Amino acid sequence: MTHENSQIKLVFKNQTIFLTGATGFLGKVMIAKLLTDCEDIKRIYMLLRPKKGKNSEQRFEEIFEQPCFELLKSKTSNWKEKVSLIEGDCEEPFLGISDDNLKILKNEVHFVIHLAANNFLYNTKA
Repeated sequence: MTHENSQIKLVFKNQTIFLTGATGFLGKVMIAKLLTDCEDIKRIYMLLRPKKGKNSEQRFEEIFEQPCFELLKSKTSNWKEKVSLIEGDCEEPFLGISDDNLKILKNEVHFVIHLAANNFLYNTKA
């Protein structure tokens, strides 16, 4: 099967994804891969929370400064139109997502990719 007819490309054609863990290693690689190889993907919503003195919007912009996005940036110019920030937190009820954004996700999302890490290991004492 050629790259042009790959299963992943066919599966995600005109589909919308909700992704947690976008700022982590796997999240960034997943976003870069989807946007680079699945040109016909409709949208990726990324759940982000404020952290370490940065708001969600700042963290959202920083994701795309990583080297894994260089190929994407050189290949296409409209990629940023396909990504959207959803402010929230995996540790909150309903992921801390506003009612308006919950409605958007409910009506638009076809796939959920959960890559967020669990802070349990980092918050326990040995």
